[in-house]
Amino acid sequence: MSQKVMGKAIALFIISLLFVGEYCLAQEKSKISAFQRRSSNDLDRSIQLIDKEPIKAIDLLSLYFKENLKHINKTEASEIYQLLGKAHYNLEQYDLALHNYFKAVNLLTARSSRLKTKVRLEVPVSIYYDFGEAYLAKNNWDSAVHYLDKFVNDYRENDNKRGEGLVALGEAHFGKQSLETAENYADEAINLSNEIDNEALKYRSSLLKGRILESTDNHDAALALYRRLLENAIDDDDLNMNKTVTDAISRVLEREGNFQSQLDFKKSALQNSIALQDSTWQNDLNLEIAELYLDNEQPGEAIPYLNSGLATSDQIGDLEQSLKASKSLSDVYAAQGDYSQALSNYEKYVDLVGQQYEQKQKEIELSKKVLESLYKNRETISLLEKDRELNASQIELLEKDRDQKNLLIYGLLTLIVIILTAGYLLYRSISQKRLANQLLTLKSLRSQMNPHFIFNALNSVNSFISKNDTRQANKYYRNFPDSCG
Repeated sequence: MSQKVMGKAIALFIISLLFVGEYCLAQEKSKISAFQRRSSNDLDRSIQLIDKEPIKAIDLLSLYFKENLKHINKTEASEIYQLLGKAHYNLEQYDLALHNYFKAVNLLTARSSRLKTKVRLEVPVSIYYDFGEAYLAKNNWDSAVHYLDKFVNDYRENDNKRGEGLVALGEAHFGKQSLETAENYADEAINLSNEIDNEALKYRSSLLKGRILESTDNHDAALALYRRLLENAIDDDDLNMNKTVTDAISRVLEREGNFQSQLDFKKSALQNSIALQDSTWQNDLNLEIAELYLDNEQPGEAIPYLNSGLATSDQIGDLEQSLKASKSLSDVYAAQGDYSQALSNYEKYVDLVGQQYEQKQKEIELSKKVLESLYKNRETISLLEKDRELNASQIELLEKDRDQKNLLIYGLLTLIVIILTAGYLLYRSISQKRLANQLLTLKSLRSQMNPHFIFNALNSVNSFISKNDTRQANKYYRNFPDSCG
C-alpha cells in the first residue's frame, strides 16, 4: 500500500511541475499577444495619417516609440522607421525619407550579438518601392532603377502594387533616357491594368507611354492616346485625371506651335471645368487662355479672360493668380492707353504684393515651427533609438541570466525527480528483498518443524489405534494433510 501511495505522489508531483510550466508559458504568450495587438492598432492609426497629415503621423510615431520603448523589437522598430520615411516623403523631405528607410533596413540586416550564426531578419520587399519613389523624386535615376528593379522582380503579394512598381521603374528608365526599356515597362503595366481592371494604374501607365511618344516626337500618337484617356476621364467623372490629361494635351499642342489648336482645346477644357464646377481649374484655364492671346499679340481678346480670372482668384483666395491677373491687366490697359484702368489694376497689384509679403512671412514662421518640430522629433527618435539599443543589450544580458537560472532550476527539478524515483525504486527493491528473506526464513522453519510434527502425529494415530479408537484415528488421519499445508 505504501508503495502505491509513494508512486502516486511522485506522479502527482511531476504532473504539477508540468502544469505550472505550461501555465507560465501561456501567461507569457498572452502578454506578448496583447502587446502585439496594441502595437498593430497604433501603427494602423499612424498609417491613416501619413498621407493627409504627415506631421501628425510623425508626432504620433515619436510618442509611440517613447511609450513602448522597452517592448519594441527590431521588426517593429523597422516598421516605425519605414512609416517615418513615408511621412517625410509626403512632406517632400526626400533625404530624411531615405535616411529613415536605411535605418529600417539596417535594423533588420544587423547581426544579433546573441547569435553566433549570421542570422538576419527578412527585409520586406515593399520598402524597395519606397526607396525607388524617393530616388525618383530626387531625379537619381540609377538608384531608383536599382531598388525598383528588386521590387518588381521579388514582389508577388499584390498585382496593383506591382503594377505601380512597373510604372515607377518605367519612369526611372525614362529619366535615364532608356526609352525602349521604359516603353516595355509601360506596356507591361498597361496590360496588367487591363487584366486586373485597375483604372488608376491604366491612367498612370498610359500617361508614361504618352510621354515616351512625345519624347520621340511622335505627337500624333501621343495626342491620340491622351484624347482617349480624356474621354475615359470625362466618362468616369475623374476630375484629377481630367486635369492631368488636359495638361498633357496642352503640352503636346504647345510643342506643335499651333495657336488655334491650343486655343480651341483650352476653351473646350474651360467649358469642361465650368460643367464640373471646379473654380480653381476654371481660374487656371482663364489665365492660360489670356496668356495665349497675349503671346499672339491679341491683348483685347485677353482682357475678358483676365478679368474673369482675377474675379475667380479673389473669390477662392488664390493670391498668386490674383497677382498675375492684376499685373497683366495693368500692362494691357497701359498698352491700350486706358491709364485709369491700368492704374486701378496696378494699385490692386501693389496691395496684393503687400498681402503676399505678409502671407509669405506667416508661411516662413509656420515652416520654421514645422521644421523645429520635425527636428525635435528626429532628435527624440534618435535618442530613443539609442536607449532602445541600450535596453536591448540589457535585455539580452537579463535573458542570458534568466536562461542560466531556468537551466539551474530545471536541472534541480530534474535531479529531485531522479532522486525521488531512485529512492522509490530502492525502497521497493529493499522491501522485495526483505519479503523474500522472510519467506525464506519461514520455509526454513517449516523444514525444521515438519519431521517433529510428523513424528508426533504418527504417535497420536498409533495411540488411537492401540486404544481401538478407530473413529478418532480416521478423523486425525483425514486432517493430517491440511495440517501439513
